[in-house]
Amino acid sequence: MPVEALLRDGSGRLQGRRVPQAYRRLFETNPEILLSHRGFDIGILKVARRIARILRTPLFACHTTRLLIDPNRSLGHTNLFSEFSKSLPDSEKEWLIHNLYHPHREAVSVHVKQLIESNLRVLHLSLHSFTPILRERKRRADIGILYDPRRLCETALAKALQKNMKDSSALRIRRNYPYYGHSDGFTTALRKIHGERRYLGLEIEINQGMLSGKRSRAAWLADLLCRSLKEILEP
Repeated sequence: MPVEALLRDGSGRLQGRRVPQAYRRLFETNPEILLSHRGFDIGILKVARRIARILRTPLFACHTTRLLIDPNRSLGHTNLFSEFSKSLPDSEKEWLIHNLYHPHREAVSVHVKQLIESNLRVLHLSLHSFTPILRERKRRADIGILYDPRRLCETALAKALQKNMKDSSALRIRRNYPYYGHSDGFTTALRKIHGERRYLGLEIEINQGMLSGKRSRAAWLADLLCRSLKEILEP
């Protein structure tokens, strides 16, 4: 089937950890948080850039920390603002929404819409990374493939991708882990606009243990994902 691959940031989450000058005061007592898995998705940008280059597809990334505002959350979601920004005056929250949240989401939404109006089917890969240990519990996966199980095309693609990647590696690959693909997020919002005959949204979660340090496997993982997608999607 003809598919136009579209890559974007993960939670918005190919996010960086930049903080506009006016908001650096929020992190003065805890600057280390910006370097943690809460501040940004560690290691995923390298994976995304390589995938975008191999598949020759656009990459959308929000480089400000999600601890200011998380573009993967819907407006009004309890975690749209973190504990660092929740107490900001409404006027400053509106500034973050207008200058950081909307530009990112609108850029992706417009591109998806243009592709669909060109009679193309869009595959939207939303790239994330997750911390190996959360609340003292070890995550038992190397890669997670998130999708909406109510959408048959996404389900079939997720299963095929899992099988292809497992057949080509010794990776622990799970579906809808460590999060559910139908939970609040950008892909979920886009599904409400576009039917599954035109839009497929997969979130790819990669264990940060594979993406950090001198033994990072970022390039190898990007190559594996691209190879698997091509084998599944190309006629």
